[in-house]
Amino acid sequence: MNYKPKVLVVDDRQENLLTVRAVIEELEVEIFEAGSGEDALRLLLEHDFAVVLLDVEMPGTDGFATARMIRNRRKTRHTPIIFLTAVDRGETAIQQGYALGAIDYIIKPFVPDVLRWKISVFADLYSKSVQTQQLLKEQASRKEWETAAKRSALLADLTSMLVSSNYESMFDRLPDLVVPDFADWACIVRMETHGHALQHVLQNGSPVLLNLAGVPLLESLGISNRVPGSTMIIPLLGKNGAVGALAAFRSTPNQFSATDRLFAKDIAERASLAITNSQLFEEAEAASRAKDQFLAVVSHELRTPLNAITGWVQILRTKELDSTARSKAFQTIEQNARLQDELIGDILDISRIVAGKLSVTFEDVDLDGIVHKTMDALKPTADAKGVELRTEVDPDVPIVAGDSKRLQQVLWNLVANAIKFTPAQGFVEVRVYTGQGQLRIEVHDSGAGIKAELLNRVFEPFIQGDSSLKRSYGGLGLGLAITRHLVELHGGTVKAESPGEGRGSVFTVLLPLRRALRAS
Repeated sequence: MNYKPKVLVVDDRQENLLTVRAVIEELEVEIFEAGSGEDALRLLLEHDFAVVLLDVEMPGTDGFATARMIRNRRKTRHTPIIFLTAVDRGETAIQQGYALGAIDYIIKPFVPDVLRWKISVFADLYSKSVQTQQLLKEQASRKEWETAAKRSALLADLTSMLVSSNYESMFDRLPDLVVPDFADWACIVRMETHGHALQHVLQNGSPVLLNLAGVPLLESLGISNRVPGSTMIIPLLGKNGAVGALAAFRSTPNQFSATDRLFAKDIAERASLAITNSQLFEEAEAASRAKDQFLAVVSHELRTPLNAITGWVQILRTKELDSTARSKAFQTIEQNARLQDELIGDILDISRIVAGKLSVTFEDVDLDGIVHKTMDALKPTADAKGVELRTEVDPDVPIVAGDSKRLQQVLWNLVANAIKFTPAQGFVEVRVYTGQGQLRIEVHDSGAGIKAELLNRVFEPFIQGDSSLKRSYGGLGLGLAITRHLVELHGGTVKAESPGEGRGSVFTVLLPLRRALRAS
């Protein structure tokens, strides 16, 4: 039989048409060329093509618009399309291509052997399809073509669903999408419930084939209610690793072929891309909400001392006050001015951190002196709340190299934060000692404690246990973020520990022991 499958190459540049022809002309295919989307659509009305190689960047009707019209025509709805482009427009363009039902999206320069192999696969499939139409006895070839067509449609439906769904809704819909064209039944295995077993199965991040020998493993994944003949475990990856897996089952052993595994890998890649994009979008939305809350808190916190200052200034202007009242007025104005200065200082520090302009200057530092100076400065605040301050500084702590102003800021932030969240009759204790080549500063308190879900986030900017304007404690919630950055500039680490709400907390700063500059 001398029939040759037809391949349509669409590109507005003649040199690109010649290049593709040179690559695929050795195949047993008949090559048609079109210099525009309009020409391609006319040819598609006149001929049936095994595959269309479609350039994205074309004047007039570009590749995406041409593909959309191809898909909208009943005759060409399932014609395989491979996008070829020399312009990398990023993941958005790739997603758009797959959403239009493309079976591949290739960015030039391409590997000739790979392109030639892809064309040969679709040419062979098309040839077999033609043969099955002409020779009814070749049922196996017809079934293979039908399967390829169904899977092409399935991939198009899958991509469309992934683009428009968050990954939680995708988890609900994905099993129904692969049944019955790819599997007899399917389910989602979630990482949070069967993470250990999944990690064992998905060590290399590729689909895994299991037969009857895999039944104990299926039981460990919580899907032993039905015993399949063969199983495909398809990983679903997010930006930080696996979030789960799609388990696809067939009733008889050895039913998944190598081609099925390649198809499963395509499903995994598309699903993983969608999951990652969904997670990034959710994180961006969460960050945006946190910033909005932060801006509301900033305006509230800055307005509070400003109201007190303007109020007392108005009183001083309009009323005759005795010396005691005037002294109180000036003291209140001074306290609120200092508070506003601290708030503005935190905002400036966090902006320097974001811009990468916050730095430290090393000098000889007496930590014992910094501790006592900080505790003495904060004692009036602690006494006003009825909180006991304690210190325990190892006498063997040496003079070290560091930025004394910034280290005092670190200690001030931690102790002031502890006082703020510690009720009357409670205590705040600072312990300083050395060990294993490190300087260890611990701030213990008997205060409100920290929720378990916030322990790993307390040092992030814009994160507060209560970010509402009606919360019990003031402040911008930037102090701990600034503290972490200052500690890291000194080559150290800081962490928070708490047994739970109402049970106090411990903040630990670990700094490398740097020899004093005078000693060195």
